Amino acid sequence: MSRPDRVDLWALSDLSTPWCVHVVATLRIAEHLAAGKTRIDDLATASGADAEYLWRVLRHLVGKGVFEEPEPGRFALNEPARGLLESALRLGLDLDRFGGRMANAWSSLLSAVRTGAPAYHTVFGRPFWDDLQAHPEIADSFDALMGPAGTASRTRTCSSREAGSRCARSSTSAEVRERCWPRSCVRGRTCAERSSIFRRRWLDPRRSSGGPAWPTASRLQGRASSIRCPPGPICIC
Repeated sequence: MSRPDRVDLWALSDLSTPWCVHVVATLRIAEHLAAGKTRIDDLATASGADAEYLWRVLRHLVGKGVFEEPEPGRFALNEPARGLLESALRLGLDLDRFGGRMANAWSSLLSAVRTGAPAYHTVFGRPFWDDLQAHPEIADSFDALMGPAGTASRTRTCSSREAGSRCARSSTSAEVRERCWPRSCVRGRTCAERSSIFRRRWLDPRRSSGGPAWPTASRLQGRASSIRCPPGPICIC
């Protein structure tokens, strides 16, 4: 694999741009622009934001190539910004929903590296699956991201514990005609425990289903030895 001649550590460690992207995605700025609201005051009103701070965020992103500012205080979509109109990207970046869990979970990385154990609970107060069960609205957005809106294709879902168990029993290492959605596995542990398809397709960030990359869980619902991280991915859940 080729390596760049020069590595800019300041650029690599800069967190401002990723957070700005998350913020404008959460505030649906691209949708408001697509609807014809282009002035900063109108965008702030539509998104429930402070106009001055929103202007700073948008101007930062303009400097990074996301959005355009044809004249001071008026913004427009460009090709990169239009990507924020895609449902999968919105779901993955929305800080008010599961996207916020994904973003903030990285603050537990130091603890995970020091201890060798998932540290999700140090940020959100509960292990990953328990957190989803305790927050139905977060679990719903997780389902949406894992489902049709967040992945390239699907066949059918298993929407109950019984269906989830059937999904697990019917799945083999060679077929993915039936997929078990993660929320079903939260309710029906047999599905999560028995289905190799679930483990490979949903817990491996290198899966090719078209959705965003996911950190592989080293533990699923408290079962320390059932699933191990494959070489490469960073495990924080």
